[in-house]
Amino acid sequence: MSKISKGIILTVLIIAALLLGKALASVCATSIPFLAKTAEFGFSPTTFKLVGNSLTLGLEFSINVSQVLFLGIAVWFYPKALKAFSA
Repeated sequence: MSKISKGIILTVLIIAALLLGKALASVCATSIPFLAKTAEFGFSPTTFKLVGNSLTLGLEFSINVSQVLFLGIAVWFYPKALKAFSA
């Protein structure tokens, strides 16, 4: 199995974990509020205005507890997924 296909499998697992974690947090926000606890970090957008141009830079991340749990499951499942797709 090539490095590219291993990277694709890992990327798909990570994206699926983040999406499922976000969905679980929004569904369980009222019944299990612990899963919806969110940490946000980064820097807010800043605009630099030059002579005729403007440049806006910013990067913000937000992650919740359920996404962290799903990422842990994805990391645990990654070697099993490699074996399954290499067969």
